[in-house]
Amino acid sequence: MERLNDHLAIAKDDGTPMRFHSHQLRDTFAVAQLLNGTSMQDLSKMLSHKSIKITEKYYSPWIPERQAALERADG
Repeated sequence: MERLNDHLAIAKDDGTPMRFHSHQLRDTFAVAQLLNGTSMQDLSKMLSHKSIKITEKYYSPWIPERQAALERADG
């Protein structure tokens, strides 16, 4: 990761270095899958979550229709 951080040289708006973390790759993968039509159930399996609720908690905000359905179900 250190070499990747040095190579990417990602910076915040104010110019201070922003560190890259490996979990960002997982999040990017998950959101891309959802935006390309992968079901939440399939994504949950891909990410090895024990429950689809975990997947929904972290990734449904990226899919507005799914988030709205979850909010309606919660009452």
